[in-house]
Amino acid sequence: MQPPPRLQWWIIAVFILASLCALADSVEGQQPRVELAQCMVGEEGWNTPDGWLAIAHVINKRLERARRRFPKLTYRQQLFGYCKALSSDRRWLRNLSPTLAEPAGWPREVRWDRHRDKWKAALRVASSWHGTKDPCPTAIHWGSTVLESDIANARRHAMVEVDCGDTRNAFYRLGATSSRP
Repeated sequence: MQPPPRLQWWIIAVFILASLCALADSVEGQQPRVELAQCMVGEEGWNTPDGWLAIAHVINKRLERARRRFPKLTYRQQLFGYCKALSSDRRWLRNLSPTLAEPAGWPREVRWDRHRDKWKAALRVASSWHGTKDPCPTAIHWGSTVLESDIANARRHAMVEVDCGDTRNAFYRLGATSSRP
């Protein structure tokens, strides 16, 4: 026995609405992962999985500290508040996506096919870093090894550099006399 036609339309409408909500949740759930991968590539480059993991863990540690004062702060908010690469003018970086398609703004002189698998690896790390061993358990900050402003910031806060494996950036822990970064 079939329900009356009017009821069938309601059932179909509810099913479509539920499907759209599930789709929106899955896309929203992917976004922080994609943005973390963008941050990792923008800050550490293409070939430093140790650095990628260290960045993910540092952002999480900073989030845990910040939540003492701001309990509703999200990982995504912390990510955007701390990762300079996400606010850079490198359009291609902001357009990297899980589709693995060449991003808009990609430099013409660089072949995307040589970077596609590296982007896929960054997405994999961004998806699976939870539960991994922190390569830098004491690190709470990273910065460039060549930008004077990053080096000065670490010195100003009396931070101590720590070894996080094969990374492009310097990673730091608080020193004995450090002020809060």
